[in-house]
Amino acid sequence: MNPDRSLKRYWANLVSVPYRVLFLGGMTQLVLATGWWAYDLSARYGGLVPFEHPLVMPVALHAFLMIDGLMPFFMFGFLFTAGPRWLDVPAPPVRFYFPVALFMGLGILIVDAGMLVSVSLVMAGTLIYLLGWGGGLATTFYLMQANLNADRRHIAPIALALFMGWLGALAWLVWLKTGNPVWFRFVRIDGIWLFLLPVFLSVTHRMIPFFSRAVMDDSSPPWRPFWLLWLMLAGLVLHALFEWIHMPAFLWPDDLGLAIAGGVLCWRWKSVRSFRIKLLAMLHVGFGWFAVGMLFFAIQDWVDLKYPGQGIAFGWAPLHVLTMGFFLSILLAMVLRVSLGHGGRSLIASRWSWRVFVLYQLAMVLRVSADIVQGIPVGDFYFISALLAAGCFLIWFFMVTPLYFY
Repeated sequence: MNPDRSLKRYWANLVSVPYRVLFLGGMTQLVLATGWWAYDLSARYGGLVPFEHPLVMPVALHAFLMIDGLMPFFMFGFLFTAGPRWLDVPAPPVRFYFPVALFMGLGILIVDAGMLVSVSLVMAGTLIYLLGWGGGLATTFYLMQANLNADRRHIAPIALALFMGWLGALAWLVWLKTGNPVWFRFVRIDGIWLFLLPVFLSVTHRMIPFFSRAVMDDSSPPWRPFWLLWLMLAGLVLHALFEWIHMPAFLWPDDLGLAIAGGVLCWRWKSVRSFRIKLLAMLHVGFGWFAVGMLFFAIQDWVDLKYPGQGIAFGWAPLHVLTMGFFLSILLAMVLRVSLGHGGRSLIASRWSWRVFVLYQLAMVLRVSADIVQGIPVGDFYFISALLAAGCFLIWFFMVTPLYFY
C-alpha cells in the first residue's frame, strides 16, 4: 500500500468530523497537562524526580491549564458534532472548525512549552489560543442563527458560558502581564461557576436522560424540567457573585440548594439502575459527584461562617470533587460515547475502559481524602493521586484516539 495514500486517508478521516480533530487536541492536552502536574507534585512531595520550577506559579498554571486550557477542545468538538442535530441545521464545514482546532492546539502547546522558557511565550501562546477559541464562538453563533425556529434552550446557556470562559482566559492573559491578583481571582471564580459548571450542567441535563431512556427500556419521556435547569444556572451565577463580593452568609444556602437539585436529578434519572450498562453508569457516576461536591461546598461554607479564622473545613476537597469527580468523569464518559457512537461502533464500554474509569475514581478519592482525613501523609496522597489520574488519562488516550483516523 502506498504510504502517502494511507497518510492522506488518515488525515481525511481525522478532519472529516469536527469531534475527531478537536477531541484529538483535547486528549493530547489532557495527557500533557496532567502529566506535567503529576511530575511537579512528584518532585515537590515525593522527591522522585528533579524539580523544574515553571516561570509561572505552578498552582495558577495548573488551574488555567485544567479549566480554560483544556475543556474548550471537547466542548467545541461536541457542539460542532451534536449541535447541528439539536438545531436542525447543516454541520459546519471543515474550513470553519479546523482553524479553531489549529489555533487552539498551537496556542496551548506554546503555553506548555513556554512555562519553562519565557512568560512572554506563555502570553503569546495564550493569545493564539484565544484566537482559536474566538473562532469557535463565532462558529457556534453561526450555527445558532442558521435556524431561528430551533430550540436553543440548551445551546444558548452553553454558548454564553463559553463566552464567559473566553473572558476568563483573557483575564489570565492580563494577569500574566500585570501580576494583579484580582485578575487571577476572576479566572478562578469565572472558570468554575460561570464557565465549566453551566456547560456541564446544560449538557448533562439534555444528554443523560436521553441516553438513559434509550438503553434502559424506559417508555416514559425524559425527565429534564427546564425550570430546574434555570434555577441551577441562577444558583451558579449567585455563587459567583457572593464569592466575588465576599458575602459568605449567602453561600451555604445557595450551594445546599444546588446539592439538593443535583440529588433530585440523580433520583429521577434512576442512577442506581444505570449500573447495568457500564457506559451509561460512567455518566451517572460523574453527575453524582456534582451533588456531592455542592454538599461539600455547603458544609464548608457553613463551617467557615460559624467558626471564622479557624481554617477551612475541607480545604480544596469540594473543588476537586467538582473538577476531578464531576467534570473529568463526565468528560471521560462523553469522549468514549461520542467516539464510539459517531465512529459507527457499538455503544459498549469494554472491561478495560470500565476498570480504568474505576481506577480514576480511586485517584479522585485519594486527592479528596488528602484534605479531609486527619493524620495521613498529605503530600504522598497528592502525588500518588496525580500519578494515577495521569496514567488513566494516558490509557484513555490510547483507547480512543486511534478511532479518529479510521
